[in-house]
Amino acid sequence: MFYNLSDTKDPMAEIEEEIILKWCDDEPQKRYATAASLIIPYRANGDMNTFEWTALAKQFILRAPDPKMVEAPS
Repeated sequence: MFYNLSDTKDPMAEIEEEIILKWCDDEPQKRYATAASLIIPYRANGDMNTFEWTALAKQFILRAPDPKMVEAPS
């Protein structure tokens, strides 16, 4: 579900991560995939040549019932 939105502002950046995670936990089968499709899941690492998962993206992968439901399509 993660998409390349590197030139786009994260629409959920203004919401506290804990609020997003609690919302997802209420209906995890549906909400983790929905929320994952709305965030920018990575940021440029210090050297700008590599990327790393954001803390929220890592939590989605750890907490979703099936991590594949929140990962990028192949």
